[in-house]
This record gives sequence, structure tokens and C-alpha cells, in this order.
Amino acid sequence: MSNLQAVRSSMPARRELALGAAVLCVLVLAVSLLAVAGAPAHARSDRAARLTTTYSCSNPQFGGGSSAVTIGTTLPSSVRTGARLPARTVRATITVPDRMVRLMRQYGVRSVTGKASGATYRVGAKKVAISDMRIPRTNVPASGAMRITGTGRAGAVTLTRAGRYVVRIPASFQARVTATFSGGQTIAISMNCSVASGAPTRLGTIRVT
Repeated sequence: MSNLQAVRSSMPARRELALGAAVLCVLVLAVSLLAVAGAPAHARSDRAARLTTTYSCSNPQFGGGSSAVTIGTTLPSSVRTGARLPARTVRATITVPDRMVRLMRQYGVRSVTGKASGATYRVGAKKVAISDMRIPRTNVPASGAMRITGTGRAGAVTLTRAGRYVVRIPASFQARVTATFSGGQTIAISMNCSVASGAPTRLGTIRVT
């Protein structure tokens, strides 16, 4: 029996639900971070780009689920041939609703942390890595909502040929979420996440002249 299975077999249903809430919060932030990273750096000639899609995440023992994500950003309408979209640090923040925080607090979740790997965004045929995606340990507050911030690094890309390039959000990634309970018990859960079957990935286009 795995550590996760052993924990689940002895965990009251509501405490398991609290763990699920903690995992969901970190995964939602990881997806938000990917969405920000997948939007190339912008300039004065930018135009708005918006996409609503769905990510599904699963773990063989824990199960999984899907979450709708709306991505709003800006993309350069056009750039010159040879233009380099620079690497940059990206940051995303979510506020966990008080009702979910109460559930975590009531059943012993003291802090959460997470990281994601294996993600790339696409500009045309180019795959660009998104690295160092981390959500530092964040304590569950004694009262009220919970604010979680994550950071990552989106790689640079150079567009060397004229044409129209489609920008696509990351199709998949791996996430590892760790929840610490009162008494020091720590549970780490690895999840495989991907855009749901049939869900859109096209964020917009960039014209290179």
C-alpha cells in the first residue's frame, strides 16, 4: 500500500476533502501561472487576447477532476523578422475563498506548497520552456481568505521568418502538491495535468513582417 493509500484509508472523509481543497487551490494557481507564462512579453502595439479552456488533472490513487480557466492577456499585433521575445519572470496570484480555507483549517491543513514541471508554450512550431514554476510554502491563515502566489520563468523565443504565428498555451504539465497537517504530517501528491480533450489551446496570433 502506498503512503497516500495508507493515509486515505485512515483519513476521515471530511479531512480527505480538506486535502482535496488544498490540492485544488495549488493546481488552479499552477494553471494560472502557466497561462501567464504562455503569453509572450508585450509592447505598445499589443492587442487583447482571451481564451477559455479546461485543464484536467489526475492521480492514480487520489483521483482527479477538471477546472475551467479563462486566460486574458495581450499579444503583440506584429513584430519585425528576427525579433526576440525575451525571457521573463512570471507571477500569478489567487485568493482562496474563505469557505475553502475554513475547510482546510477545520480538518488540520496547516500549509501548502507546490511546483510544476514539463510545461512548454508554443509560438508557431517553436516550443518554449517554462521553468522554475514554484509555489512557496504558504501557511493557512487563522481567519479569512488565503492568498497564494507562484512564480516561474518563461523562456525567450526568436521569430526568424515572416508569417503568422499561432500562440498556444501549454498542453500538459506535471504538478506536485504538498500539504502539511497539524502534528507535522506531510502528504505529497503528484498530478498529471493536460488540456481536456477537445478544449481549445489557441490564445492568439503574432504577425512577423
